[in-house]
Amino acid sequence: MGLPSSLEDLRNAIGALRVFVIGSINHDLFLHVDGRPADDCTLRVNSINRSLGGHGANCASAAGRLGASVGLIGAVGNDEYGQLSLEDLWNCGISTQEIVTVPDVPTGFVTIPSGVGMRYMLMHRGANDADPRVTDDALVKRAFAADVVILMDPRPELAKNILECRARHQSCRLVWAPGGMPSSLDLLSEYGACADAVILNRAEFAQVKRQGLVADGASLTRPGTALIVTEGRDGAIVHDRNGVSKYPAFDVETIDATGAGDAFVAAYALFSSIDRVSTEECVSISSLCGALSTTAVGARTAHPAFAGLSLEIERRAASHLVSERAVR
Repeated sequence: MGLPSSLEDLRNAIGALRVFVIGSINHDLFLHVDGRPADDCTLRVNSINRSLGGHGANCASAAGRLGASVGLIGAVGNDEYGQLSLEDLWNCGISTQEIVTVPDVPTGFVTIPSGVGMRYMLMHRGANDADPRVTDDALVKRAFAADVVILMDPRPELAKNILECRARHQSCRLVWAPGGMPSSLDLLSEYGACADAVILNRAEFAQVKRQGLVADGASLTRPGTALIVTEGRDGAIVHDRNGVSKYPAFDVETIDATGAGDAFVAAYALFSSIDRVSTEECVSISSLCGALSTTAVGARTAHPAFAGLSLEIERRAASHLVSERAVR
């Protein structure tokens, strides 16, 4: 696995990108347990960790760490966690100008119990579903003035407005990861081809196949559009006009996989916007970025900076297979 051109050229290309991420801002509570409790039973919690999260905020943080100029469109509540989120994003260099504070609604909150063979999320969307700008055309216009828009999991009505605008005006590059909210997956059949890339995890892809929203990815494909399925330790699969390609994962010492997909989305959106980066290189780099983000507790604690990512690429170049064409 190698970089397609000099590190300095790539760093400069990403540094020149203006990016808007549209999606959720949350506070995460991690509960580490030994198993899953039976009905009406008690289970001991071995340790507790708190972290700032949210698909949109995680993705914005990852893109900013890689060097892009990033703004985030989202909503927080008028509470302690909302203020902490705004301060953290600002300290990460993310523009918070388009984040609204919604009164009388709490900031989004996610409880994440995890143990051996078990991990799931209990989500309260809070302010994320109270963003009042669902029909704000001026907001959409400001977003599409960027070079890249990453659509994650905002309020579904706002996502629909963004996609309808995109369908009318093919302007900047749009990468869409709709899996954060199940209701957003319902938009795939109508708007999937509006995006340059749609990124789902394995469970989300299985869900949309069960619903008949996609058969094998072909229904989302137009020239230049890709459907990418991330599969954790099994790597990633890309459906595009060249067929179906499978890419292996990277081995790391995983501590917490929360937000790995968000880091993958951020890296893919940035590197796929650079013409001289091939699909193979882009997906491999994105997979590595996602893998590295799992090496500490918290959704965005271990997001790699560009310098750290490039060092890992060089270290693994001699031994890692860049891509494998799927035989199916």
